[in-house]
Amino acid sequence: MGTFALQTNGAVACTACLALLCLQGTSCSRGAEAPKQAAAKAVTGLTADIAAACDAEGRVAPEKAPELQKRLAALAGQEALLAKPLGYYRILCLASTDPKEAAKALETALAGKFDAPELLLLNLRLAGEDQGADRYAKIRAVHDSLGAILPASMPGRDLDHKKGRPWGKIDPPPPQVPALDAGKMADIAAQLISAGMVREGIDAYLEAAYAGVPLESKDREAAVWFAVAEAERGCGQRELAIAAYQRSVFRNPGGADKAAAGIGQCLDGVGAAGAAPAPADAAGRAMEAARAYGKLNMHPYGLRILKKLGDDQAGEKAKLTAELDAQWKALLGKLTPLGGPQTHVLGLKVADVADWAAASIARPSTTFWTPTAAPAAK
Repeated sequence: MGTFALQTNGAVACTACLALLCLQGTSCSRGAEAPKQAAAKAVTGLTADIAAACDAEGRVAPEKAPELQKRLAALAGQEALLAKPLGYYRILCLASTDPKEAAKALETALAGKFDAPELLLLNLRLAGEDQGADRYAKIRAVHDSLGAILPASMPGRDLDHKKGRPWGKIDPPPPQVPALDAGKMADIAAQLISAGMVREGIDAYLEAAYAGVPLESKDREAAVWFAVAEAERGCGQRELAIAAYQRSVFRNPGGADKAAAGIGQCLDGVGAAGAAPAPADAAGRAMEAARAYGKLNMHPYGLRILKKLGDDQAGEKAKLTAELDAQWKALLGKLTPLGGPQTHVLGLKVADVADWAAASIARPSTTFWTPTAAPAAK
């Protein structure tokens, strides 16, 4: 499955036993533990156990799947907020014992869009294992579905090329749009959040996680997901925060304790103390992020950020806007003669876009990671 293989971790010990005993009302030798925190520890311990049960291709060991499924079902039934975040892992375990039923469950889950990239990656693996005559057609269809919701990714770039006119081998090759670098995309995300543009930063983190090019280590992958979780909790998006905390543990179980603390606060309805005041140099940080997007041939993302800025540093903002706009037009001038009238970039047909700063490019927050009206934190 190449760079889009499901990522798993090495063996870890089960850390959920005590929490599960508390959930079931059994006395705990270390003293009573708050029910919500016990549930949070059960979630992270179970997530770590699932990761440990997976092989390098992301398959849960069939002999371990039934017991893991029972634990998942029990937790989902005890806390309503856990149902969606646990859904992917339930299907992942089911795929090891009954691939056909897992395929049906995937179809149902994908209709809800929540966690779609993980579901599609699992679907891609199942399609690759299918020996039917339509195997390759299924693989292509799933790959295209990934590209449709993740234009800033390898599948997204492939889908754009597919929609344009084939141009074959060219020397020198045309510029890649976008020029994917997950590490730099994650750096941009951190810069945006530090500038107070939290939703833009979360989108950028998720695009880094699903770019189809690897981050430098499992620790960095886990850190990206933990940053998403903390940001979502601060926004009051508890369900999304729980899903991100879980993903951080699945990538690296070493952070289970920190993730459990965050999940416990989500289950208790506790958000962050409130949005931090924007730093004095917020506009400067945002412009640096916009400039960095330009270096990745993602100029419309940078132009969108600049358009959202107020009148602070208006002269510098206007100068950078003109610079990014000119660079983008030059890139399109190289690509459109090759792709013809149907040239697509970032999921959009070039000929149909008049203003790239306002273009409706698919982002995680508009497709599979959609924030809801958040209740007030306690």
